[in-house]
Amino acid sequence: MTLYTLKIELADITPAVWRELEVPGTYTLSHLHYVIQIAMGWEDYHMHLFTINGKGYSNNLSHELKDLDESKYTIEGVLGTTCKQFFYIYDFGDSWEHIITVEKISDLDKPKNYPVCLKGELACPLEDCGGVPGYYALLEALENPEAKENEDLLEWAEDWDPEDFDIDETNKSLAKLGKRIKK
Repeated sequence: MTLYTLKIELADITPAVWRELEVPGTYTLSHLHYVIQIAMGWEDYHMHLFTINGKGYSNNLSHELKDLDESKYTIEGVLGTTCKQFFYIYDFGDSWEHIITVEKISDLDKPKNYPVCLKGELACPLEDCGGVPGYYALLEALENPEAKENEDLLEWAEDWDPEDFDIDETNKSLAKLGKRIKK
């Protein structure tokens, strides 16, 4: 089995929100979608699209774009050994672009539980926060909680912490997903 080490980073955000994952090449792009949702901390409320070598792959085949069915394509089948970077867009309204870099491709000698998150930094933005501008507005509100204009935004954000990325919880959720995929 081929194992892909992928670095997933949200575009246009500084400091970077990112994860490094190991994912079997036999996973479909549909499986990879769920891996990304868990690893990044999204809730899977919105549509998404992979763009790989100029082609779109999605689970929403009813729209007018000529996307390919992501459930019919494996990671290794689409990426092979030559594709070094591709893209995943989540939530077409907020337009969260994820830059996915293939860090390493290796043969899997000993099976273990996959997928796994090796490392990462920072929490993903809140769903429906308004994309990159909304994310920065939320960060500014957290820095100035006493400002009257930030009151509603802070109430909406509740206890969200932009620094909070729990790799152990992420890997527990990824392990559950991996068991479901094996069935």
